[in-house]
Amino acid sequence: MATLYKKDGSPYYWMRFSHKGTRYQESTKKKREDHALTIMEKRIDEIKGSGSYNDLFDRLLNTLDKLPEKPQAKIRQELAAKLLSGTACKLPISEAFDLYKKKPKKRNPGTPTLKHYEGYWKRFSKWLTEKHPDIQYMHEIDHPLAVQYMTHVWKRGVTERTYNGNLVFLRGTFKLLKTEAGLASNPWDGIDKQELKTVSKKMLTTEQLESVCATATGEIKTLILIGIYTGLRLGDVSTLKWSEVSLDTGNIERMPSKTKKQGKTITIPIHAILRKVLHDIQRRSLGNSEYVLPELANQYKKHSHYVSQQVQKVFKDAGIETTSKRDDGRGRRLSCLYGFHSFRHSFVSLCHASNVPQIAVMELVGHNSEQVHKIYQHASDELKQQAIAALPDVTNGEQW
Repeated sequence: MATLYKKDGSPYYWMRFSHKGTRYQESTKKKREDHALTIMEKRIDEIKGSGSYNDLFDRLLNTLDKLPEKPQAKIRQELAAKLLSGTACKLPISEAFDLYKKKPKKRNPGTPTLKHYEGYWKRFSKWLTEKHPDIQYMHEIDHPLAVQYMTHVWKRGVTERTYNGNLVFLRGTFKLLKTEAGLASNPWDGIDKQELKTVSKKMLTTEQLESVCATATGEIKTLILIGIYTGLRLGDVSTLKWSEVSLDTGNIERMPSKTKKQGKTITIPIHAILRKVLHDIQRRSLGNSEYVLPELANQYKKHSHYVSQQVQKVFKDAGIETTSKRDDGRGRRLSCLYGFHSFRHSFVSLCHASNVPQIAVMELVGHNSEQVHKIYQHASDELKQQAIAALPDVTNGEQW
């Protein structure tokens, strides 16, 4: 039989009842008898298994609210994980990246970028297998675990840019797969990026450019020459097509991959030295490939970093130190001092040294600042041709 009674020293009504041999005696936390009776009836229904899940949940929340802040937060996370473990949407970690590649995105990454992302995911999956082998599904990854992994990444001695790349990719992946994985929240939210401490690529002197050209061989040599005389980025040079090169008109017309969203094609007059080299390559290739540099184009699409590494080797063979050491005791290099992007800097600097008007330089390198375009008008073709023609001969008359 269930009864309500007053207990000495307590302002609340207490309830007493038994069920299946177990005696229950608890405070109703109510001062009015009618309110206390309602609480007792709900509690009896709960014990007998007839209480609604809302009543159970309310009692759970009330109990949690009485706990100190830190243990309360931990218990909430643990309970959330247990609830989600029974979700109908379970996405195995081993299948997540394949699904990520298939799902449409606001900006679909290219093949080289996907390779980087795949590397991020493989390292994360390997770490999970080693440190948390019991975790098999996406929804089992919580915020403390995410923090633990990013701490691991940082302790590896990676640069700030690499750390941020991992974080942005993982956060974006969990956001994209939220529905399929049955995620209640994104565990990577609330983790701050590292402040970038990079060193900009340095420009090369004319003497250094001559040394690099004399050291390079094969397609890498042509790649470098195109970079020097066009200011194009590595990816745009590596995948340059003959359809974008007109030796008759003497122009290269290319839509830079980095600014494709603007849909702007830039026109670059071909320097006399580069024109002769391209003419010889075209004559020898006899239409065997749509790419000016077929081997490098294939390599870049598979592993862009491999092409970059070949360029770095040329710098080192030419006696040019390409890296600087960190000054914070982390043991890894801070950044490349010289790389393929140095040719772009050198192109701009050589143009300025030859007194080429700024607007002509901006047109040649595909400057995409809207503010700049509001101030300046488009450079004429004649002005750009004069700019290219003013660039020095870095080949010393060497036959290609």
